[in-house]
Amino acid sequence: MHPPRLLECSNAGKCFRMQKMPDLEAIRIQFALSCFHRRGFIFARNKLHNFLYVRLGEPLRWGRHAYKRQVGFMLEDLALMERLTGREQLELAARLYGLSPEQATATIEALVAPFEVATALDRWIETYSHGMRRQLAFLLALLHRPRLLVLDEPFEAMDAQAIEAAIALLQARHREGATLLISSHRLDKLERLCDHLVVLHRGRVRFAGPMAAFRDHLPEAATLETAYLRWLRESD
Repeated sequence: MHPPRLLECSNAGKCFRMQKMPDLEAIRIQFALSCFHRRGFIFARNKLHNFLYVRLGEPLRWGRHAYKRQVGFMLEDLALMERLTGREQLELAARLYGLSPEQATATIEALVAPFEVATALDRWIETYSHGMRRQLAFLLALLHRPRLLVLDEPFEAMDAQAIEAAIALLQARHREGATLLISSHRLDKLERLCDHLVVLHRGRVRFAGPMAAFRDHLPEAATLETAYLRWLRESD
């Protein structure tokens, strides 16, 4: 018996430099933790964000805004409010997601503790370094404990300590049942997080399956990055 579809994209297309690319094949993610390589991810991510030609299947609840409480996004455009403090941004998001003031305070304190941004919560966001901005955006995506997280380059500009804290948080959310859809150039980090891989290449799904199955094609490759680069050369 197949597990219920958590996410499905179908009948999607995109023009690049005035050239129509083939429609993306349907993508079905049926695992608790998943990742995309960045190639082709941005288009799929934008479709998800705008909910065009995309269905989030059962058991996610629909409604004009109800889905926002079950999905968390960290996109290329961080969309932070520069004239708020980090704490104010987090508290505002918590209110919009329906957390009580007490829940918001406890959740924020627990989330930020391992990150450098914790030392700057009462400063305006416009004073933050690029790394602290990305830490804040990452925490905003996790704040409301969504069932689906869509993360675009979540480790970019994070130092080693922040990356380890981020991975620990993602692993904890996975154990709680959340599904992650990740794009990252940090394939060494994805190896620690993902159990399922989808490779989009030139508008087509070229591989979709368990991470181990992808590695089995090139058993002599020492790392996922080596396997991917070798696979890419061979597929071209």
